[in-house]
Amino acid sequence: MKIWSMAVDNRTAVYLLMILIVFFGWNSYQGLPREAAPDVKIPLIIVATPYIGVSPVDIEGLITQPLERELKGLKDVKQITSVSKEGLSTIRVEFNTGIDIDEGLRRVRDEVSSSRSQLPNDILDPVISEINISEFPIMFVNIGGNIGLARLKKIADDIQDEIESIPGVIGAEISGGLEPEVQVNADVYRMNAFQISFDDIANAIRGENLSIPGGSIDTKEKNLTIRVPGEFKDVKPLENIVLKMHNGKPIYLRDV
Repeated sequence: MKIWSMAVDNRTAVYLLMILIVFFGWNSYQGLPREAAPDVKIPLIIVATPYIGVSPVDIEGLITQPLERELKGLKDVKQITSVSKEGLSTIRVEFNTGIDIDEGLRRVRDEVSSSRSQLPNDILDPVISEINISEFPIMFVNIGGNIGLARLKKIADDIQDEIESIPGVIGAEISGGLEPEVQVNADVYRMNAFQISFDDIANAIRGENLSIPGGSIDTKEKNLTIRVPGEFKDVKPLENIVLKMHNGKPIYLRDV
């Protein structure tokens, strides 16, 4: 009762205290970091072990169970789940929150390495990787229209550049679409006449279609990287590639 009586008798002080609490509380709220898509770190590690052509039952007995027995001895493990299917064993190791993911990776690698002698000798090396939630796509953009696949691919490339320029975006990937390519249809009879093989044609094109680094130049303000571009941007220059010399004369790609 004394507290309530003091509050009633000192109403001005109580009002002032309430104002101070609201003021400092609002300032603290404004200073809290807020993100629309926060970087959630879940210490989750995947151990994938391929064993081509082996049935799920054998995968379970030969790979999954021996690895699980070793991994269950790890500290700070929250949960271990596994899937055994034809040709592949997948083990999911989830650590308790707060553990450093690099430390978790090191522990898992050590346990998998120590259990290697218990696994078949002819299996491929287990692939150990972490699952980063922040790298999962948060938005999908579908592009379509009656303008041709090449034009759609160009639009997708432009949109990819725009999205990747947004601050906070790690990256954007394109799936589908039409990748431009150039087909070289050679005349076999002319190739035989000039004693040219398909490897000669492929090596000549590969040797011309490249960019050559030229080192760097240091100035007072910046470091300049020199690069000699040599990649083809058009089909026409391909015709002038020299394949080889025949009787003292160059044989061009257009000749075959």
